Amino acid sequence: TSSEALSTRLVEETGAMVRCYPTTAESVSPSGIKITLHGRDLWEKFNEAATEMIITKAGRRMFPVIKISVSGLEPETKYIIVMDIVPVGDNRYKFHENEWVVTGKAEPSMPGRLYMHPDSPAL
Repeated sequence: TSSEALSTRLVEETGAMVRCYPTTAESVSPSGIKITLHGRDLWEKFNEAATEMIITKAGRRMFPVIKISVSGLEPETKYIIVMDIVPVGDNRYKFHENEWVVTGKAEPSMPGRLYMHPDSPAL
């Protein structure tokens, strides 16, 4: 990224270096694999509103959308990217009159469930 990083931190558990820029965030592993989250500025706006994503009932679509790019992979090696979405609490919310309000209990989470998209080349 051509602009200067807004922040940089080391993730001690993995040794990855995370750099945040105005519209992206990058994580670079010690082995040189780099994952870039695009749309970081929109994710920050959701974080400021005390929520990080909305999962709608219609098709379980997520917003903001996860847009990433990956570089530094070995061309002959097969990889799989896994994302774990964990509920922070057990309430359901909706945005009403310019604030998030509790509208009831959330659906029970399914621990340890891994979903592989049917169009995944990993299948």
